[in-house]
Amino acid sequence: MKTKMKSLCAAAIVSCAVSLSLPAGAVSASEPAALLTGSARSAENSVSPQSDQLIWIYNTVNGKNYRRLYNLSTKEWVGDWIYIGEA
Repeated sequence: MKTKMKSLCAAAIVSCAVSLSLPAGAVSASEPAALLTGSARSAENSVSPQSDQLIWIYNTVNGKNYRRLYNLSTKEWVGDWIYIGEA
């Protein structure tokens, strides 16, 4: 039992000594950007949306309100005009 305790203490002392002998360095969020290559930097600055951007377009015809969904990403209409009520 004593030999297990001695070996455990020795292992703890060695691991502490090794961790204290390694240099500690401060890391900030801006450092990794300085290490990026040119191609990675250009990919980081470009934006590629992952989903379509949709908006409702409203129109009034003869006092009746309609709406229709428009996809800004593909510049296409989605569906037909939907009647939503009187003006």
